[in-house]
Amino acid sequence: MFVLSQPEFWPKGLGGYDADGKWKPGFGPYSQWFDKVAKSLSPCGTSGFLSGPGWGNVNTQDPNWLKIIIGNAMSCGYFWESNTHYYPYIDNTTVTADQLLAQPLQDFGVERFQAYVKIANDGHELPLRVSEANSLYGGGRANLSDTMAGTLWISDALFAFANAGARAFHLHWGYGGVPFDGGAPNVGVQTNFDYNTAPPYNDYPSVHAPWFGYLFWVTASAGGYNKAADTQFVSASVQQTAPGAVTVESAATATNTSNKRVGGAIQQQGQAKAVQKATPVDSKKQQGTPAKPVNGQGTKGQPAQVVNKGQPAKQQPQQQKPKGRRLAATKQSGGCDANIKVWALKAGTGNNTLRVAILNKDSTISCNMKIMIPDAPQFCSQGQKATLSRLTPGPDGMASRDGIEWQGQHYEDASVAQTGKIGGPKAVGTVYATKDADGCAYVVGMPKTSGALLVLAAQK
Repeated sequence: MFVLSQPEFWPKGLGGYDADGKWKPGFGPYSQWFDKVAKSLSPCGTSGFLSGPGWGNVNTQDPNWLKIIIGNAMSCGYFWESNTHYYPYIDNTTVTADQLLAQPLQDFGVERFQAYVKIANDGHELPLRVSEANSLYGGGRANLSDTMAGTLWISDALFAFANAGARAFHLHWGYGGVPFDGGAPNVGVQTNFDYNTAPPYNDYPSVHAPWFGYLFWVTASAGGYNKAADTQFVSASVQQTAPGAVTVESAATATNTSNKRVGGAIQQQGQAKAVQKATPVDSKKQQGTPAKPVNGQGTKGQPAQVVNKGQPAKQQPQQQKPKGRRLAATKQSGGCDANIKVWALKAGTGNNTLRVAILNKDSTISCNMKIMIPDAPQFCSQGQKATLSRLTPGPDGMASRDGIEWQGQHYEDASVAQTGKIGGPKAVGTVYATKDADGCAYVVGMPKTSGALLVLAAQK
């Protein structure tokens, strides 16, 4: 149970009631009131079941405040975990796609979160959950959160906060399903209503750009849909090279992109499209104790990150993740200056499958990626085969709201819209390992604004 969350948005602001029932502003009265309310819900000496404090943004709250809240909680025992929210610390109204995906902006939030993790772990071993997050606060921004930029942000954030020690990561997908309002720009899946029918109207689903980022993540971490995560994250060496041409694998099937979708909601025969309104910017997300904001003009080609061990999770927007130690960054070098992230994930306990997730968050630069897995010769020998699945934008590249595909599949057929299940021919390609002076490697072409998942089977 979450308790007294987001106090910075309360009508009276941050504060609490004293013993006489009078409101007192400030963190001190808030922490005392929080402790009193929590003890009334989960008395000391009983099995704690509360989660808190659920502050509006990890970027804007002093980590020392969390230390006080957790200290009070653990002295009594009413917490079973701690939680906070995360949104990029940047101006929603002016940020561009490249700024939103810039690595320093994410690093800024991750470093703040890691300070929280350290407090939760030190002497307490208390898990820390990201209980609300998305690409931009206030429901996101139309034509940014609901584009391929939102897709890449979702995938990247899931990996990055797993690496930082998040127990779970909840995607805030607004209020999809509310008649006449549609969904917020950062929503992944929503329910729409046919206003040509009599109230309460016929309903039908639509899938939007952020959902594809989640599909990419769950396939990498769990090996497919409706499965528990089965991976441990391991180190890989990566070289980025500016290609004369991006390396293209042989495709197993062709994709089908001839279907129509308008304005982010599926257009069906005899049904009206749900209106998609942009949720007003909520400037309060920047309140609290501000840290220094990031301007979003970051460098590219930052090192990929890996985490030591995984924890099972069900395929849903809540993903259980470890608090395990952070390994050294994946080694990344070469002459291509694209904004690329790479993670290698060992599946299961049998050491038989390795999944390598690659995101090219750059809107202008393509690269060839040379992937080498040290100390794992069973995954790479001359001519060894691996499969490759791609996450691709629509015709508008980074600005695409429509035409996004994962493994060649999409949600843009009317028949698909009736079931809510992804459709179209599944496209999975094949790549082969090669050896050179550096050793054995797989070369994967990474077009701008795309993702790829390389799956390696151990050689028997």
